[in-house]
Amino acid sequence: MRRTPTVSCSAGALLGLVCGGVWFAASEGPTPLALAGQSEDKYAVKPVEGDMHEFMGHLYEPTYKRLRQSLASKPASEEAWKNVASDALILAEGGNLLLTRSFDATDDAWESNAAGIRTFGTSVYRSAREKDYTNVLFYYRHMIEQCNDCHREFGSGDMRLEP
Repeated sequence: MRRTPTVSCSAGALLGLVCGGVWFAASEGPTPLALAGQSEDKYAVKPVEGDMHEFMGHLYEPTYKRLRQSLASKPASEEAWKNVASDALILAEGGNLLLTRSFDATDDAWESNAAGIRTFGTSVYRSAREKDYTNVLFYYRHMIEQCNDCHREFGSGDMRLEP
């Protein structure tokens, strides 16, 4: 009776496990979400507040008012700069949220304004992180112009924001 060396048996077993694992991973089967009893839609972006007026009034309005007040004069402390950066980041990320709420997919004015808010809000945020008051004000004014353009296009005349 001839004995097979232990090393070749172990290598063969290991190769078999690897091949079986690759086959199993590549095979069609339930997703981890399905195994957990959850649907893929659970993780889709869905508005919490469906009314645009309420959404703007709760997300944008208080943040805009705080930022406007914070920029009335050059922030003098680390905490003041942090507050400016925080509010700018919230407004910039809010631009991303606006992109998920387009009124009319054929009209890209909504997307253009939302992307502009995101772009200028990002610049306000980054300038605040650098404590560059001149650039903060420059980009802040452009961000507010984007807001007002959107209000003219989709809102009413009484929605004009002042920088």
